[in-house]
Amino acid sequence: MIIGAGPAGSATAIALRQAGVDVTLADRHDFPRDKACGDALMPDTLRALECLGLGDRVLEPALQAESMRVHAPDGTAVDVPGNFACLPRRKLDQSLLEAARDAGVRFLPRHRVRGPIQSGDHVGGARFSVAGVASPQCVGARLTVLATGAAVEPLQAFQLLLRRTPSALALRAYYRVPHSIARTHRHLKLSYDAAICPGYGWSFPGPDNVFNIGVGIFSQGAGRSAIPNLRGVWDTFIRSFPPAREIVSRGRPLAPPRGAPLRCNLEGAQLHRPGLLVVGEAAGTTFPFSGEGIGKAMESGLGAAQAIIKALRDDGSRTDTAGTRYEADFRALHAARYRGYRRAQSWLAWPAMCNLIARRAGPGSFASQRLEDMIQERGDPGDLFSIPGLCRTFLESRPPVTPRR
Repeated sequence: MIIGAGPAGSATAIALRQAGVDVTLADRHDFPRDKACGDALMPDTLRALECLGLGDRVLEPALQAESMRVHAPDGTAVDVPGNFACLPRRKLDQSLLEAARDAGVRFLPRHRVRGPIQSGDHVGGARFSVAGVASPQCVGARLTVLATGAAVEPLQAFQLLLRRTPSALALRAYYRVPHSIARTHRHLKLSYDAAICPGYGWSFPGPDNVFNIGVGIFSQGAGRSAIPNLRGVWDTFIRSFPPAREIVSRGRPLAPPRGAPLRCNLEGAQLHRPGLLVVGEAAGTTFPFSGEGIGKAMESGLGAAQAIIKALRDDGSRTDTAGTRYEADFRALHAARYRGYRRAQSWLAWPAMCNLIARRAGPGSFASQRLEDMIQERGDPGDLFSIPGLCRTFLESRPPVTPRR
């Protein structure tokens, strides 16, 4: 069974059903439901959707974008080409859940997980409280997947929690603007504004002239208290970043700003124990540097599904091998990239460093190509964010980029 019907849980469920595995998917909410997120669908998300055969179905209502524009503190902007889309999480998650149900997944809404069913150290399903039902409900399972996002309580209940505090906090709001304004802001904009370091802000265009405007602030290691007032950071970003200021001043708010914790870097929780696999943000799959989490959450779900399928087919009754295989494979594929993104995040928290890199990232330059590789996941972030990478960036004979908004 799978607990949590967001992108990680639904991707796991769909992949398992496509292989003929019986799946029960439970969530504390009924759907559709809102979720605080930047809503940007990066290349890894698009690849995961294609792997599931859902690209056209899910992306039909999304807004397509051809580039991301990264803004340095001094106003220098670097365009990173690529295949991007934006779709509100309310629509994305509903679409993925519908695909799971169409594939034959049994869905249990309004099921709040309370803890595992255990036999010794082995997890054999979960206990739930259900709205309108007095007694706890138990759902047994040969293997269980925890996909409950950044929430601490499920990780603690399943004895997986290694750190309570989040890696970062994010806040976003939706604004609808006139079409004349929307058509001038077609890029995904990511801003490393000096006013909100060590964080970042974003302005992402979505369908129907609706923009997702938000900020993310990373903890510097001292826990939640190390992160300043998030609404104050959001207000500062709106004042200091002209594109966001124009959208907010010319637009109509659709709902109050909404915040959420982020768990990054594959840190903060165990990824498995006997009978149990942990996927998505519960496993810390969100990237630092950009705060992007949908794609890696889905990829972790696909990896968990592959490990489960192999264990069921090849190992007979030894299904506990699924968790070990899943973690080993996922870390082998992605651990170095997480380290590189964390280094990029820490370096870009210094405005002067961010300005210097951006000014050397003209079209076709080494810095520009490495930034594109980072976003597209074609290369190692350490190619740029390292001493050799910086030396090559600054020694390359190229005219500097002119600051612009």
